[in-house]
Parts: sequence; C-alpha cells; structure tokens
Amino acid sequence: MRGMPGMSTGKAERYLEAKGYGVRPSNLGRTVYYVDFTLGNDSYDGLSPETPWKTIEQVNEFTFGAGDNILFKRGETWTGTLLQVPSSHLRIADYGSGDRPIIDGNNAVDCVNLTGAHDLVLENLVAANGINFGYLGTGATTYGITFSNCDAYHAGNDELNFMGPAHDITILGGAFYNGYNRSGVGGLAAGMEFADGVYNVLVDGATIHDQTAEVPSGVGITIHTHSDEPDGMPWNITIQNCNIYANQHRGISISNAFTTAQGNRNIVIQRNKIYSPTTGTTYPVFVLGDGSPISGISFYQNEMEATYSECIYSRSVKDMNVYNNTFWNNNSAYGGCIKVDGAGCSNIRVKNNIMFGNNSGVYMIWLYGATGLTGFECDYNVYSYLGTANRWAGVATDNTWTQWQALGYDAHGVRGDPLFIDAANHIYTLGAESPAINAGVDVGLSFLGAAPDCGAHEKA
Repeated sequence: MRGMPGMSTGKAERYLEAKGYGVRPSNLGRTVYYVDFTLGNDSYDGLSPETPWKTIEQVNEFTFGAGDNILFKRGETWTGTLLQVPSSHLRIADYGSGDRPIIDGNNAVDCVNLTGAHDLVLENLVAANGINFGYLGTGATTYGITFSNCDAYHAGNDELNFMGPAHDITILGGAFYNGYNRSGVGGLAAGMEFADGVYNVLVDGATIHDQTAEVPSGVGITIHTHSDEPDGMPWNITIQNCNIYANQHRGISISNAFTTAQGNRNIVIQRNKIYSPTTGTTYPVFVLGDGSPISGISFYQNEMEATYSECIYSRSVKDMNVYNNTFWNNNSAYGGCIKVDGAGCSNIRVKNNIMFGNNSGVYMIWLYGATGLTGFECDYNVYSYLGTANRWAGVATDNTWTQWQALGYDAHGVRGDPLFIDAANHIYTLGAESPAINAGVDVGLSFLGAAPDCGAHEKA
C-alpha cells in the first residue's frame, strides 16, 4: 500500500536514549533476563541466552528491579498466556535473530496488560490474536509507557487501548492491523483507542490499517469518552507521520456524546497519510461533538483521500485549524473535501489547503445546515474541480466560485490544476509550475519560499 514508512531504527533509538533509556542491555548496566520458549526452562536462572526461562508465567511471577531488561527471543511464540507486566521501570524487548517475538492470545486472552505499571519501554514485540486487546493500560498509575517498533494484529476489540487517566504514552513506529469486533453487531474495532481522560499521547510513524466490524465500526484511531465527566475527553494528543488506510468506517474518529464542557483538547493531527477504502461508508477523519462541542483540534500538512464521503467531516466543533493539507476526493454522488455539519460550530479556520475533486459530484467545502456558524475563515486555498455544478455549499444554498468569493471567502484563493508530480499514483508533491507554490499565507508552520506553498508538501 502507498504510504509513509514507520519510524526508522536510528530515530527510535535516539528518542529512547534522549528519554534516558539505552537501547542495548549493556547501556543500562542492569540485570538482563532472557526468555526462550523452545530452549528455556523455568528452573534456570534466566540470566543468559544459554540459561533462559521458558514461560510468560515465570515472568509474571518474578520480582524485577528498577531498570531490569526482559528479553524475549526472536523467532519464538508464546501462546495463550497474558503477559501481565509485573512491575515498573523495565525494558521489555528482544534478542537473537529472526522474526520478532510474538505474544499470541490465541483468541482466548489479551496479550499484554500494562495497567498499574509505569516508566516502561517495549521494543520489537508483536501482540497477536488478543481476545479483546493486544496492548492494554488503564488508570492514573499507568504512565510513562514507550513503544518502539511494536506490532499488534487481529485483536477482538482494539490492537492498543489506553483509558484514563493513563498518561504520557508514546508509540514510535509499529503496525496495528486486521482488528475485528469479537462481540458482533454494535461493537467497535480500532487500531488504537484513547479514551476517558487519557492525556499526553504521541503516536509517531505508526501504520494502522484494515480494522473491520459488522456495524461497520472499524476505526484506525479513536479518541473519545465513555462518560459525562469533566476532562473525560482525552487531551494533549498528537498523531503524526502515520499511514492510516483501509479502515472500514473511519481513519481517525474524535467524538464526544456527553454534555459536560471539556475545554481545549489540544489534539494535533499532522503529516499523516489518511486514506479510505475504495468502497464503503468511510471517512478519513470524523469529528463529532454532539454532546458538548469539541474544542482545539488542528490538522496540519496531511494527505487525505476519500472515495465515499468527506475527507474531514465535522459537527459541533470549536477552534479547529485546517492548514496546509492536501485533500483528494473521488466521490461520484455527494460528499466533499471538508464538511461542517449543523449548528454549534465556531472559529473554524481553513487556509493553505489544496482541494482536488476528481469527480463531478464532489463538493469542495460543504457548510451543511451550519446555522449560527461564526468565525469561519476560509482563504488562500487552491481548488481543482472537474465538474461544472455549484460546488461551494453555503449554509443554505450551493454556490459557484464567484458566489463563494462574494460571501467573503477565498479572496486570495486559486482555481486551477495544482500540477502534482503524479496524482494518478497518489504522489502529491508539487511540480515546478504549480499555482500552489507561494500561494499561501503564514499560519505559523515552516516554509521555504517568499510565502508558504498550499497543500501538504512544501516545494523544495
């Protein structure tokens, strides 16, 4: 699949070293324990590759010291036993050669439970076939968790789940895919779920794809709350440099169904590639504040593709920035690049984007029933539209380009082919003659020329 690679080994190692963790046991000067399912024995001391432990049960029951390493042998699989991380200040990683070690729930148990643990580094692990979760952590005593190049697949609910107020969670690279909803109709399957007051989360360079459910409710990343509590909505969440694609219902979902005001959430979605499947009711990004408006969401320098629906669907949202994104929409019936749906929206800023409609049915921007909309700023965008219909939808009527500008929008906007290098193969960098070059306005993001370029990629 086209998309962005995960974080490189060198980048992940530099990040972990900056946090005070060595990336090899010798760097830590702590006790190292080895686990090998084929050659191990729980009667051994576990202190060398020649005398490794065998089972996860032994790991679960042992008392480790701060800074200890637990290393699972590559090429090995542990099946049907939950790894209940027994203490804090640990590094859990791999040794040897071959495929990364697999902790397989065998559709009977979850794979790795981090609840109550803190200051952990997990490296190069794979969680497979968890009955509900690949990796799970909940509560205020769960914090300071860093994943580096860890995968999870085929969990019966979420590949990775953190619920509040767990905090300071970092996911570097890794792939999270093929989740499904074990409970059937009415449930959710997500690559990652952050809920109920989780805060300070960074997801950088991960790949999340092919989450499915019967509703359908297969979601790449979901950020939400289950209860009407102050600060129930997660906050200080950054999703960046990720490849999110082929998730059945939504790429990223941000939602609040409860009435208690939540304040500024500071959710930043930047430099990602978010693509919907070629069929199905799928939104790359879905923002829904039906209970209380969601405030403080920013979309910077993303590529988004939609086939059925809008690239960004938003309802009851305040203080949302949509800057320097590239939107590509191939909808033949309805939908668009950005949709602002219903009352309760305010202070939405849309600037420096490229909106490319590859079909006559695509709306560029759709202000659908957004009565009472205040503080809507839309300017310095580049629009490429193949149809002839009125495809700038105001609150009450559709508008031509001239009518849209007469409403006070896109006074500095441009209509024209953005001249991507290779749009047919989803390469959205700008050609040398693109009208998007230097067509933007300074919104606080870095740029190279006399003015910012429009779209996700600044022309070098």
